[in-house]
Amino acid sequence: MLRRVLACALVLLLAATVPVATARESEDSKGVTGPGDPITVLAGDSAPVDIYEPDGRNGVYPWGDIRNIEPLLPRWSASHPGWGIQPYTEVHTIDTATQTEWDEDWFKLIVPGADMTSWSQLSYRFDAFSMDRTVDLVLDVYADGSILARADALNGEDPAALVSNDDSRWGYYSQYASYGRWPSVTFVPPAAGTYWIRVRPYYDGPAEGFSGKAGFYTFRAKVGQVMRLAGDDRVATAVRISQEGWPSNPANSQDTAVILACSENYPDALAAASLAGAYGGPVLLTPRDRLPGLVKAEVMRVGARDVYVIGGTAAVSEAVITELATILPPGRIHRVAGGTRYETAVEVLKKTDEVLESKGQTMPKTAFLVSGENFPDALAVGPSAYHNRAPILLTTSGGLHPATASAIAMYGMTDVIIAGGTSAVSASVVSSLVDNGIPPNRIHRIAGVDRYETAKEVAAWACDLKGPGPRDDGRVGTTNNPTALYVLHNPHLNAYASGATFPDALAGGAFAGKARAPILLTPKSVGTPFLFGADGEIPVGSSQWFADLAVNGKLPIGQSYLLGGTAAVSDAVFIEIDNNTGWEP
Repeated sequence: MLRRVLACALVLLLAATVPVATARESEDSKGVTGPGDPITVLAGDSAPVDIYEPDGRNGVYPWGDIRNIEPLLPRWSASHPGWGIQPYTEVHTIDTATQTEWDEDWFKLIVPGADMTSWSQLSYRFDAFSMDRTVDLVLDVYADGSILARADALNGEDPAALVSNDDSRWGYYSQYASYGRWPSVTFVPPAAGTYWIRVRPYYDGPAEGFSGKAGFYTFRAKVGQVMRLAGDDRVATAVRISQEGWPSNPANSQDTAVILACSENYPDALAAASLAGAYGGPVLLTPRDRLPGLVKAEVMRVGARDVYVIGGTAAVSEAVITELATILPPGRIHRVAGGTRYETAVEVLKKTDEVLESKGQTMPKTAFLVSGENFPDALAVGPSAYHNRAPILLTTSGGLHPATASAIAMYGMTDVIIAGGTSAVSASVVSSLVDNGIPPNRIHRIAGVDRYETAKEVAAWACDLKGPGPRDDGRVGTTNNPTALYVLHNPHLNAYASGATFPDALAGGAFAGKARAPILLTPKSVGTPFLFGADGEIPVGSSQWFADLAVNGKLPIGQSYLLGGTAAVSDAVFIEIDNNTGWEP
């Protein structure tokens, strides 16, 4: 670590030069190769001194003692150095961040020449991850010999860096607030050689000084861009997803709610995304008859003021409510349920409208309509429903369910987005929508030949890659109302989950929606060609995700996540996905 101290009021950072690499390296190689346990502390102006890096003072930089982290990065095999696995992690501190004194951490990356000749373009991902929402960090990557920018150029990101990031989209607390940030960068080295990575507090400018506060963070580094978020089971995976996406808060300190759904079956939970989006909160899972301790701990960690239990007692029993009552007042525990899965979806719509109205906001007049008899299409629309707080309604395949038809009329829905082909939502359902006052040009069906292409097409629509309507206007919708909803702004940040099971994508829809990113589905053992397939692997008239992004100038794909363990999506699929990120063909 480096600490530089100003002798008087902070005006400008001293100009500094990143040196030519020294041959001497530190023998310190502490660290772990797993994902690491998330650590959180309440931030302040000081924290424990970092154990990894030597401190510098008064502009003296101990460059020779800064370790080369490249040999520490896990690889799939020596013969495929471009294939990363889980990141290398170290728990660090920014131990001082005041108006006149601050700490910053430096890491060295020496890129071997052999790695630059691998068959795909080499890329690295670096994160400075903190669940403490007041530890606001910036991550910079510099070429050897770079001149560091002056302080007045360091508001957020350093223009002197090759890449620099202040606010990762994945680190946003919610779509309504930009705190709880942690930086993440994609780095594609232009050549073999030495590069320097800096983690520092956010700097507000000469008048204010550093404002990011001191505290713990986890430095993460990996080859490739995709990280797997997984726990021992589906419940633990949902907790891990929540830990990655939502910072820690004192109890009841935020207008935050947790949505709690059954981990054992999907029907009641399919519509949960809009209510989670109304609060900007996570979706957690629980077995029917008990509340696991790790779920209770996660509700407490995020500081949830309310918990909404989705479904009746057949989905989540009263025993779970009783356990929740040990950490929340009874008036803060709400069951949202109807007599059937279709009626539960309507009750979620009603509650979403009620919550938004209490916040002075309005629920969109556009609803998503998906089959209530299967789960993949509902999972695909989850991020957009979360981001827009737009309801997801369910129907039988053969006809529009009466509860759904009634809700569309009662809430004055003007547009309907159908996800799935006619085997999932039949033409007779569309006829019923028209009979109920929705014009045909206000009904937009998104469908593919299977669940995987449908999810890809939903992502393309939600990210405004295909229309209807003009591109890059920030809105998506139907033919006669192409501005009905807000676009997912980050198609270059992807979440991937199994399309064969529901739990990981259910929790991941909120995670992706918060980051305004799409979720894409994949089989367990063999990657779907609709993601990164070669020519001839997909039907005539179809396209793959990589091509959709390329046509719209949205490549390369950056920091992304695979949700779920190897029982859900194999390492072989992980490799395929990871090896197609961070670069353009």
